[in-house]
Amino acid sequence: MARLAPALSHLSQLILATIPLFFVLCYFLVLAANRPTKQYYQYQDDDVAFQEMVDADGPIIDLDYILYVFLAFFVLWLCGAVYIGIFVPKRHKLIDAYVTESQSIIGDVKYTPRRNLRFFCSLWKRFSPEYSIITYRHPDPVEDGITRNSDARYVVTKKVRTYQPFSREKVAISVLPGLPRSGQPQSDIEYDFASFTDAKSGRKDRARGILNVMLFWIVFTLLGSIFICLQMNRLDGSDKDVDAQAGWTTWATVVFIGAPLLAFGFNWWRWSSHRKWLTQDGRVVKEASAEARAARPGLEDDQPGCDSGAVCADNLCGAASVDDDESQTRYKEMV
Repeated sequence: MARLAPALSHLSQLILATIPLFFVLCYFLVLAANRPTKQYYQYQDDDVAFQEMVDADGPIIDLDYILYVFLAFFVLWLCGAVYIGIFVPKRHKLIDAYVTESQSIIGDVKYTPRRNLRFFCSLWKRFSPEYSIITYRHPDPVEDGITRNSDARYVVTKKVRTYQPFSREKVAISVLPGLPRSGQPQSDIEYDFASFTDAKSGRKDRARGILNVMLFWIVFTLLGSIFICLQMNRLDGSDKDVDAQAGWTTWATVVFIGAPLLAFGFNWWRWSSHRKWLTQDGRVVKEASAEARAARPGLEDDQPGCDSGAVCADNLCGAASVDDDESQTRYKEMV
């Protein structure tokens, strides 16, 4: 039986995908290098002869546009490099905390299938992650002003990303200490952790090769933009459409102000929102003690996950009696 060819790594895919871009940018550099040697710059005073030579030589791409192309790709690659070099390690460290520091509790997971626009991305699930709704009772006591009621608990309902698109009951939920809303299904955390960890040699930085490719593109586009500006200096005065001073001003503004603000600002916002969504998002209800629930029948209707269309975790919908007898409240099935 013939063996299937191994799948290309992410690094190989990135290199193959950017080879055409490399040749296109090299072509732009060749055009910029040959621009000052064109003979039609000797006929600036004769409009007819100048236009005839320009038409014979083919269309002209303004150096300004070539500069904009190099600066645009410089910004894009810088944003990608900052994402790989800063955001990804921070996310790995957070997943490490879930594996090494979290406590495991029991909760329920309800899968929410793709709908609306997300349904059209189903052919390539990488661009359309799966989500589920989890519900669990946090083991830490509720802070009740001055005193701590040891019988009252936090009940949390939140949306999480899942790698297992199906509903589950009584599964392990990993919760970080001091963060009641940080619950994540333990099996999904383990899957995420395994995606960037090598079992034999420990942590393996798979993003290093991709980061090196991005650094090459950052240097290449930066040096290419400088070369374009130097060619604009040579044509300043010979070509009325070339403004070298404006070119250098654009280059300095993008390289020293625009690109760093966009790269670091966007990734900082992306990381802050991701961390908040992972550890602090969700709906929390302070569940009262057993005595209070027994004195107020129907309190379970106020708990998250017990209304229609939500998720009902284990024993959240029935208030146990003081004598530990069977609950008089009908338990609602998980929907």
